[in-house]
Amino acid sequence: MEFQPDQLPHHISPAEWESTPASVQRLVEDLLSATPGSVQSILALQAQIQREKALNRVVQAIRNSLDLDTIFATATAEAAQLMAPFDCYVTQYVPEAGLWRTVAEYRHDSDLPPTLGYEIPDADNPVAAQLHRLKTVRSDDSGWATDAVNQTVAETTPGAWLLTPMVVDGQLWGSFAMVAKARPFTWASEQIELAQAVAHQLEVAIQQAHLYRQVQLELEERRRVEAALEESQARLEGVAANLPGAIFRYCLRPDGTDGVLYMSPGCTRLWEVEAEAVVADATLLWQAVHPDDLSAMQTSVMASAQALTPWNFAWRIITPSGIEKWLEAYGQPVRAADGSIIWDTLILDVTDRRTAQVALEVSESRFQTLAGNVPGVLYGYRLRPDGSDQFTYISSGFREIYGVEADGALADPNVVWRMIHPEDVDLLKQTIELSHRTLDTWRVEYRVITPSGQTKWLGGIARPAPQPNGDVIWDGLIIDISDRKQAEAALRESELRYRLLAENTNDMVCLHDLLGHCLYVSPSCTALLGYGYSEMRDQDLNAFVHPNDRDRLQTELRVASEGGKTEPVTYRLRHRQGHYLWFETLIRAIADGAGQVVQLQTTSRDVTERVLAQRQLEHDALHDGLTGLPNRHQLMERLTLALGRAQANPQYQFAVLFLDLDRFKVINDSLGHQAGDQMLVTIAAKLQATLRGVDLAARLGGDEFVVLIEGVDGAGAVDLDQAEIGPAAVAAAERIFAALVTPFTVADRLVYTTVSIGIVVGHRGYAQAEHLLRDADIAMYRAKGNGKARYEIFTAHMHTQAMARLHLENDLRQAISGGEMVLHYQPIVTLATGAIAGFEVLTRWQHPSRGLVPPDEFIPLAEELGLISCLDTWTLGVACQQLVTWQQQFSHLGPLTMSTNLSAQDLRQPDLLANIDQVLASTGLAGAHLTLEITESMLIDDIEVTIALLGQIRSRGVRISIDDFGTGYSSLSYLHRLPIDYLKVDRSFVAQAPAGHLNHPIVATIMALGNQLGLATVAEGVETPHQLEHLRSLGYTLGQGYLFSRPLPPDQITDLLARQPPLDKAGSGWG
Repeated sequence: MEFQPDQLPHHISPAEWESTPASVQRLVEDLLSATPGSVQSILALQAQIQREKALNRVVQAIRNSLDLDTIFATATAEAAQLMAPFDCYVTQYVPEAGLWRTVAEYRHDSDLPPTLGYEIPDADNPVAAQLHRLKTVRSDDSGWATDAVNQTVAETTPGAWLLTPMVVDGQLWGSFAMVAKARPFTWASEQIELAQAVAHQLEVAIQQAHLYRQVQLELEERRRVEAALEESQARLEGVAANLPGAIFRYCLRPDGTDGVLYMSPGCTRLWEVEAEAVVADATLLWQAVHPDDLSAMQTSVMASAQALTPWNFAWRIITPSGIEKWLEAYGQPVRAADGSIIWDTLILDVTDRRTAQVALEVSESRFQTLAGNVPGVLYGYRLRPDGSDQFTYISSGFREIYGVEADGALADPNVVWRMIHPEDVDLLKQTIELSHRTLDTWRVEYRVITPSGQTKWLGGIARPAPQPNGDVIWDGLIIDISDRKQAEAALRESELRYRLLAENTNDMVCLHDLLGHCLYVSPSCTALLGYGYSEMRDQDLNAFVHPNDRDRLQTELRVASEGGKTEPVTYRLRHRQGHYLWFETLIRAIADGAGQVVQLQTTSRDVTERVLAQRQLEHDALHDGLTGLPNRHQLMERLTLALGRAQANPQYQFAVLFLDLDRFKVINDSLGHQAGDQMLVTIAAKLQATLRGVDLAARLGGDEFVVLIEGVDGAGAVDLDQAEIGPAAVAAAERIFAALVTPFTVADRLVYTTVSIGIVVGHRGYAQAEHLLRDADIAMYRAKGNGKARYEIFTAHMHTQAMARLHLENDLRQAISGGEMVLHYQPIVTLATGAIAGFEVLTRWQHPSRGLVPPDEFIPLAEELGLISCLDTWTLGVACQQLVTWQQQFSHLGPLTMSTNLSAQDLRQPDLLANIDQVLASTGLAGAHLTLEITESMLIDDIEVTIALLGQIRSRGVRISIDDFGTGYSSLSYLHRLPIDYLKVDRSFVAQAPAGHLNHPIVATIMALGNQLGLATVAEGVETPHQLEHLRSLGYTLGQGYLFSRPLPPDQITDLLARQPPLDKAGSGWG
């Protein structure tokens, strides 16, 4: 029976049949003739042919380029068109970064945000783990992902996933991924096979692109090497032609013959012979060698040939015109394959250098002779632009002046610098810098201390000369002027003494014998000390000197009597009325004609006021101006001294108490700063009264005091991880507490105060006093945090906590602005039906390294740092927008509501109402669908202001709820006045709600209270069916807790709402 085209399936047109190859037509005819069911086979075959054609188009598109970006873009586009409506992606694995990066994508919905460059962590990623095992990954619904990484990816690319690994050169390169928007979606085998085929073609393309790139790099390197070689050859020829000498290649053969293989054009300038002639006949070079140098030259050549060592030789030649020249050669020998030795050699004309060298040697000899006869040191000194210096030469007089050999200074100029007197180093450097800058002659007088300990005065003079390279060189002379300086000093001292004597007639001038008796005293003694002349004459000076000063004065008198140099001495003399005055005395020895000291002259001036003022300054520098206690400076000195003792003696212990007054700011602000100062003075006195004599109390400033307890008992070193405090430190703290129990009278008022104390035990583990104060301060703040009016002993864990808190503070500031905060939502359900009535929004911190940070850890910190209002404003806006989205998406579920928390700081924000208005306006959310939750503790301060503010909020339709009701300080006297809508029973009461528990009546009472006040009640923390039934029996209509749902991210809430029955089946919500 003949086959007719009308027997074809209706999917195949006559035109397609005509264009079908004859072999295929016959196959189709056979199939249709064999069995009537073959039509389905034909359809399958046709579909297979279409897929193959489309895959061929993908393959052709991939292979039309060797650029990977183009290949990936084409492949994803073609594959996505082929497998529409699936989106296609190419993701590359970056092992060094530990992540997967999207490098190409094609998404049918052009309105979706691009994901190019999107990075997915490799760690803790189950999908990546399967790809590493080269397994194809199939996911019918990305919403089923349970790990954090793929939950995040699912937010960007939701749907069903199909990921095929791509392997290049035996290593996992990445994956080819398809995403179906519909979910759940089951991937068919032909779709998986098609994805694997595309992935395979991409693997081939990547391999080809890598090979192409490698070939290109090798071709570029070859071209670069060839160009460099050509350039080097040209440069070598240019250098050879322009050298001030000649380059030649000399060959010494095994049979002893030699020859010149190459000679540069410079040959003519050196030897007056053409290069070609030398190449033809090498003996021309040997014939030009000076007879006196020929033998040595031949010997040097043979030595270089035998050892294959570089050939460096200088010799003379005589040119054909009779000119004598000095030449110098530098050559490197190599042994050729035939045994010949070949030198590539540079020869230079060094005649001028040789001539100058001889002249220099003659000049140097004359200079050394001259320098050796000059009194002092002739020298040359070089200073370079980078600040380094060097002596260029030093004459032989250096040893006489400096006491060391000149060679050391020539090798290291610091030999001289180290001998400069410390007080003159800056002067010397400044004068050198001035001469360097102005190029003026350098003149200076300075002191040196020789290695033997002798101090000398030296005078230097030198003239600077700038050099072309930026250096400056001084040539100069240094001489010993110590004798002149001593004579000048003696003259100045003598003139000073006589000038003081002449100009200060009110000073007391005395003449003493060597035993100290007064031979003469000026009349001013009466005005200064109250004694008459006769009362002091013949008296021993020690009879009037303060006992504590006698040794110091006697020392200076003895030095003067022995002819030594004295210094002014300050001491006390007794006034006739019995008190002491401070005097400053100059002592001068009087010698006879033989130079023997026979008498001593003293000139004394009353310096009492100066000494007392100086001592007051010294006291003020170490004491607090208000309380008179030692200040921070003196405290740090004592702490440093205590640390030193602890280092030297392991048995020594001490403790530091850091005190901070509780509520001092309240007292200071209410009674005034003058009253606050009076209180600090009184506390300082009480503090000192509680301490032992060896202890120290200091004021750091403000209301902070520190006590140093020395001699704390204990044996051995203190364990750094568990500080142990001896009885003395604890007893000191207890005495301080007891002293402050009695009230103070300040500004005619009785004032009570307490103190918080942090205690740290000093030990060898501390290196700095600041660390002691730091740790004591940490312990003090721990005491304040634990209730005040107590002490806490520092532990290493406190410091760790403080550092962790600091890091957490920094991270929190960045988290709020860096998008690390995420919101979870806990459903509030109708207890009667279980239908979702609304949500409470809960802020979560997705820390980049710690993961989710618990709210009880960062919310109090945000409140303390003043960041909570910023965080609450952001939460309010995002939560309201999310609620609007859900209301639009699930309108059949009724009017869902959103509850969010307000902090005490929020209530104090002047723009709170404006923020609420802005959020409601921008999101389009009705105020009746928003509930703001506050706690009872927020209602204590300024209750009237709070009631007014809540009323303004409620006027916008927004509901108000008291959160954690029953745990605070609610007063029934104002509870009925509050503009509130709900009472939320705290979870601690709900947990014990069933009959028989202690808190059972409380839950029932709150329900009754709400009914009386017309308020709705919400139960928090419902976790068991038993609790649910009991709450229903009490009349509670709304609740939330783990029994219904944990707080969930938005996508999971969306899924939860999608499974909710319509409102008419689930019951009404709350509101």
